[in-house]
Amino acid sequence: MVRTILRILGAACSAVLLYFSYDSQSGVIFALTAILVLIAVTDNANSILQCSLVCIFYCMFVCAQWLFIVSDVVNGDSTSAMLVLPFTVFLIHTVPVCLCIILFKRSRIESMLIGMLLAEFLFVQFNLGNQCFQMGTILAATPSFIKFFRVTGIWGGSFLIVFTGYSFYRIIHNKKWWIPMACVYGAIICMNIFLQQSNEHARKR
Repeated sequence: MVRTILRILGAACSAVLLYFSYDSQSGVIFALTAILVLIAVTDNANSILQCSLVCIFYCMFVCAQWLFIVSDVVNGDSTSAMLVLPFTVFLIHTVPVCLCIILFKRSRIESMLIGMLLAEFLFVQFNLGNQCFQMGTILAATPSFIKFFRVTGIWGGSFLIVFTGYSFYRIIHNKKWWIPMACVYGAIICMNIFLQQSNEHARKR
């Protein structure tokens, strides 16, 4: 019982960390910590508990972001579309994650993270309009990732945050996991160098 309560508190803290990562100079650190905490509290949990923790996480995060959007509106009038928005965003994020967890029970952590990335992709496809519900926008303020965004879009930033958080978690348990992490970041660095050289070559013309 105590362990379940600690898991619930951990999922709530993870949502708060992710919320503050959008409005902080250390946003990337907050986002990675949020992913690490979420993985830690859902690890070794059964499917029902894991889905419940994911729902708590997204419920708090979506509501916090939506309240921020409403308070930022100059008119102050909340239309029916804005009232439907948080519920829609919550469903788009939680349904794919819970389905992946239920369908792939042997690898619940991996299936949860794949579901999160699938939800981010669906969010783009549905074109809900506000990008503050996508993790990738946290990296948008980082100059070194701007060129990376031109190729992958915001979803690429979401993938990078989730993959890095998962990699740090795996490195704690298995030090050999730094190899695939190094390969991904090596590819990103090479991509940035290639794009920079291409832009310089185009300017000279």
